[in-house]
Amino acid sequence: MAFSNNDIFPVLKATFPAQNNYFPHSYSDEFKDLIAFGIDSVEKLTELVKKHYDAVMEEDANVDLDEATYDYFCDEMGKSVIDSRLDAGFWYSYPALLRLALEKEFGEKYLEYAYSRDGYDE
Repeated sequence: MAFSNNDIFPVLKATFPAQNNYFPHSYSDEFKDLIAFGIDSVEKLTELVKKHYDAVMEEDANVDLDEATYDYFCDEMGKSVIDSRLDAGFWYSYPALLRLALEKEFGEKYLEYAYSRDGYDE
């Protein structure tokens, strides 16, 4: 059976906390990222997220937003939502947690890829 973007969410849901599942997403871009880095099966994806689970969750629990970012998200989502997430020790959605795992696995190579993909200069 071929690996597809439809295989990503079930792996993330089985691995990461439910509280981080707050951003409905197709995972089509993340699928392209995974394929570009040789993650082309449910088994490889599961291995990736489990390998970096502790580091990714540590980063999620310790997000430190600068004032401008905090204000932006408060305006977008409401101060009470942002404060409750930060107080509960979580910030990133499933797609972001997956991208953090890719960054942990592939380091600078993934960052260069991501900057290029998103049209940013480093």
